[in-house]
Amino acid sequence: MKQIRYGEFKFHKRYWSHVSDDAKNLITRMLTVDPERRITAKSALNSRWIRASEDALGTELSNNMKDLKVLKSAKSKVKNAVNTIIATNKLQSIGGMRAYQDF
Repeated sequence: MKQIRYGEFKFHKRYWSHVSDDAKNLITRMLTVDPERRITAKSALNSRWIRASEDALGTELSNNMKDLKVLKSAKSKVKNAVNTIIATNKLQSIGGMRAYQDF
């Protein structure tokens, strides 16, 4: 917050690589410290990013949703694998106890 207050911020690739240059430009202009140089609300609403066609935004959203589905699928597969390992270990420990009880 302190850096933004003084206009000292960066768009780190780790977090911002998927964000368009038009969006980053608008954010930069909105975070300009000097109110005389800062973009007005009216100009912001007319910015290229805000005015982007719905098709372009729809494609971007669609791609993000596909990525989200892939991540959810991967999470589900990992969760199932972990549950299988836990169940296998429990069954082995129960089976091992029975083997000792037979003696």
